[in-house]
Amino acid sequence: MQPVPLIRARALGPLLRHLERLGAPLAEALGPARVLLGDDHGLLPLSVGGELWEKAARLAGRSDLGLCIGAESPLSEASDLGQVVSRSATVGAAFEAAVRDAARFNSGQRFWQVHHGEETALHWRYAPALTRGRRQVNEYVLMLIVAFLRLAAGACWRPLELHCEGAPPPHAEQLAALAQRRVRYTRASMAVVLPRALLALPLPAGRGPSPAAEDPLPDPEFAGSVRQAVGSLLRMGAPLLPAAADAAGMSVRSFQRRLESVGIRFGELVQECRYEAACRMLREPGTKIIRVSAELGYTDSANFTRAFRRWAGVPPQEFRRRAERSASLAG
Repeated sequence: MQPVPLIRARALGPLLRHLERLGAPLAEALGPARVLLGDDHGLLPLSVGGELWEKAARLAGRSDLGLCIGAESPLSEASDLGQVVSRSATVGAAFEAAVRDAARFNSGQRFWQVHHGEETALHWRYAPALTRGRRQVNEYVLMLIVAFLRLAAGACWRPLELHCEGAPPPHAEQLAALAQRRVRYTRASMAVVLPRALLALPLPAGRGPSPAAEDPLPDPEFAGSVRQAVGSLLRMGAPLLPAAADAAGMSVRSFQRRLESVGIRFGELVQECRYEAACRMLREPGTKIIRVSAELGYTDSANFTRAFRRWAGVPPQEFRRRAERSASLAG
């Protein structure tokens, strides 16, 4: 059973930095997701990330935004997978790392290699839940890969072929200029085709640290990933059931049937996630209760206080006092 596709929030860092340089109105571009993107250690649904790419491209007025940002973003700074891949000794080892580790950091992404005689192709594909912004995300990854390969093959190196999902975009000429032979459209996956001999080329050493081991990873199991997705969507104030179904790439009814098959009651799960998030935030010094209430989707802090008393047996103010005393004794 496939998990709800999730990514680390920091994966959208290059997009945010580009928008900031352009002076784009971030509040309009990011909307409710802005609260998630302020937490580099958090997770968010892949579908939300794709929607942000789509909004950003529209605001910037650029159909080629993915190519543009990919060209200016070093792979080791672009994502956790990029940090892992960038520590590889050769191009071949980097491809193996991408195939092995992609889903650890983005549970909706998959890489694989296909050899054809003296040529090889690195393919990638995203889960069906990534609908909005899919082209932008794919072209961003494409440009990261090309730029990374140029570290080994030279600044003017070009792939033999590119394979792209969908029809040719308005900026098809830019894609054509990247390939030596041609660009193939309407393919089942994205791919970069290169001479197989390039796999043995060495890569420059010492590019970036390893991802922080303590940071959360997308849960590879459906039940755990639903809990993580709901936790993120709560902070966005999204209509939870439709948003969670969208994040899973399903209709609401299909999503409900999937939940039933693993014994999850959505309403109960939402309450559990609210309680866990409330406890975490109340333990943070200086976090106002009204902010906790708002982040958990309550329009009235009195309603939050009543709900928290049901969960914990004490009001949030008393929970906070006890947590502070416990922390003081432990220190």
